[in-house]
Amino acid sequence: NSVNKADSWVLISQYRYRRGDEKGSIEAAHKALEIDPHHVIALEKIAFNYLEMGDLQNAKIWLEKALKEAEIYAPGQVDILKISLTQVRNQMKP
Repeated sequence: NSVNKADSWVLISQYRYRRGDEKGSIEAAHKALEIDPHHVIALEKIAFNYLEMGDLQNAKIWLEKALKEAEIYAPGQVDILKISLTQVRNQMKP
């Protein structure tokens, strides 16, 4: 089942993130998106890795993508994504 494979890559992404391997975590999340381009958690993982790396611009881009997909596929994630996106936008202000 392709959903299970995508979820497996998300778990690998999470594991790599916890080990401090942000780039490896992003790579694994991208593998999940190759299988399921609408995988909201994979999109979130990429965003939060960029946030951890201090790359606010990419974090914002990926949070926006995650929010767009969440509105369709994961409505329960919408509020937390909106909060995260607002925080990133506020950090980006001069």
